[in-house]
Amino acid sequence: MHALETAVVTWTNQIKEVLKNGPDKLTKEGTYPGPLAEIDFWESKYTNLLSISNQLNSDAVKRVIEVLENSKSTYITSFIKMIEEVTQATEEAKSNNAALKPLSQYFRAIKFDSPERAEFLALPDIFKKIYILIYVMWIKSPYYNTPERLLVLIREICNDLIEHTAGYIGGKEIFNLEPVEAIDILENALSICGIFKKYYFVFKQRVTDEKHKNQWRIQPNALFHRLDIFLERTRDILELVQLNVMFHKLLSIQIGGTKGSNLTVEVQDINKAFVAEFQKFKEIEYDVLNVDDKRFDETFYEFKLLVKELERKIASILIKAFDDCSTIESSFKVIESFQPLLTREAIQQEVEKKQSDLIVSYKADLKKVQGEFNSMKNEPPTGSNLPPTAGALLWAKGLIDRISAPIDKFQELNPKLLESPEGAEALKNFNNLVLNIREYQKQQYQSWAVNVGSVSEEKLHQFLLKRKEHNQLLVVNFDPALVRLLREVNYVEKLNENNGEESSRLGIPQEALDIFSKAEMYRTQTGGLEIIVNTYNKIIEGLLPVEKPLLQKKLDAIDQLLEKGIKELNWRSEGVDDFINSAMALVSESSVTLETLHKNVESIESILKKWERNPLFERKEQRTLTLKEFDGRYRELKNLCENMIRKGSETIHKKMVESFQSLHNEVEKSSEAWQNYVGHVQAIVQDGIARCIALSIQACKFLFQIVLTK
Repeated sequence: MHALETAVVTWTNQIKEVLKNGPDKLTKEGTYPGPLAEIDFWESKYTNLLSISNQLNSDAVKRVIEVLENSKSTYITSFIKMIEEVTQATEEAKSNNAALKPLSQYFRAIKFDSPERAEFLALPDIFKKIYILIYVMWIKSPYYNTPERLLVLIREICNDLIEHTAGYIGGKEIFNLEPVEAIDILENALSICGIFKKYYFVFKQRVTDEKHKNQWRIQPNALFHRLDIFLERTRDILELVQLNVMFHKLLSIQIGGTKGSNLTVEVQDINKAFVAEFQKFKEIEYDVLNVDDKRFDETFYEFKLLVKELERKIASILIKAFDDCSTIESSFKVIESFQPLLTREAIQQEVEKKQSDLIVSYKADLKKVQGEFNSMKNEPPTGSNLPPTAGALLWAKGLIDRISAPIDKFQELNPKLLESPEGAEALKNFNNLVLNIREYQKQQYQSWAVNVGSVSEEKLHQFLLKRKEHNQLLVVNFDPALVRLLREVNYVEKLNENNGEESSRLGIPQEALDIFSKAEMYRTQTGGLEIIVNTYNKIIEGLLPVEKPLLQKKLDAIDQLLEKGIKELNWRSEGVDDFINSAMALVSESSVTLETLHKNVESIESILKKWERNPLFERKEQRTLTLKEFDGRYRELKNLCENMIRKGSETIHKKMVESFQSLHNEVEKSSEAWQNYVGHVQAIVQDGIARCIALSIQACKFLFQIVLTK
């Protein structure tokens, strides 16, 4: 009996050890199991308890119980109770195993070294499905609905999430990536881990809102303690990379002013010191994302101490550069050049100390602009290519832009700065000056707009063309007032486009808008008319008296057509484009004809000049020629000149034929007009031949003088 009781006690103790075993035991051993270990645990426990339960229900155990009861053993009660606990624990393990099974596929998706691992950026969808199943399990499961179970499960999920995130970041290799890529990776890591935590609180609130008896009463710090430490490490690494980007931008800083070159060198030296310190992180041999390794914290602490020292030096340089500025614009440029580092505390403090000086400078600039406005508003300085009203409006806008830019900068730097007494006064002066300038713009605009309708209507009813009184040449009659109107509307529309505020936009009169809508048409029409007028005037001015009869019919047709543009058609008339096309065709044809006549005469004159350059006799040698040599030289030169004159004569004849053909049968060859023109060309040829003969005689005379001298 004693041996039996001893065996029962030993077996009972062994079974109790199995009963006491829970999944939280894994974390107590200093490891960081994932949620798949939770599933494996309950599956294993259920298998073990089921085996024990089968043994306890066997005939052999039943006989042992019977013997103990008959002998009234003191161990029978505890043994029977233990059997009941095994039965209950088996049921719990079975239930928990069944509840966790649907989660296994999602847990494998989170696990970094799982073949079924999901892409890191796809994890939020996995998180949501996990929390939905946890919520259902919490509501439906009779056992897996205690804070202890939820605490262990969430911690296990966090362990795998940490491992997956660390793999996505890539450890110390993050420091070797391009900064933009590294920042993107780190921000993604923080964001997705944050989503996992957010979903917990979403479903926690859902359980609360549905007023379930069993609430999720767990302190967040207990759930996410290790994950939060990991995220803090990730933020430190992100800060490292961001600081690297900030300090790298120091290389592009070029400080102006008298001290600019020296200060720029100091800035570059600071960058070199930062780069040397940042290099240490690239050379780290341990895993920077292992939160159990505290060496990173020590290195990062020393790094931040150095960065603070470098920031103090930058702040000192910034103040020196600021003090060296002579204008408020240059002061803002200095601040903007250090823009990436202005969020750093040491630098921000120094900038804030100088902001009051900026306000004082700005007030002085406001006073200067006020003086310029008062002294120049009656005769504003405008560009030579600007119409008067638009020029005045743009000048006034330039003043507003000039004083508005610093206000915007103050708002960016420190909005509360304008709430100080000095700032409030500067803001008041700014608003008053802007109000005065806008009123000036309104007056300038209204004085122009009031006469737009009457002026435009009058000018558009003027005829298309007119003749100059002193020489009857043509000019395009598009009044300069209309040109100014179109340019004014164009610039006012551009001004309205640049004015963001609806209240500051200028309303353009409808009459002006109607004309401006046809600006392209007027531009095309005036351009065509200018070509017609220039071509016509060139014909009239270049026409010789002997040529005029040849073109008289065409000139009469042109004048008859142009008379329509001088006395009938205005800028509002229909058929203006048809008139331009017809006139263009006529004047172009006459211009081509006259150009052909002139070019052919020029060609004839060119031939005659070539004859003049070649006398009928010339002597290059200084020695005396024999009669035979002289005769040979003479015949050679005579043949050369005859060939040249013969070919030239043929060309002259061809040119005259071309000239006659260019008239397109407007005159007959036998007509007086053509015969007079032929006589005109003959006279030119005769003069050329005469000059050629004179040149040859002059050459002979020179030769005889040489002979007589000898």
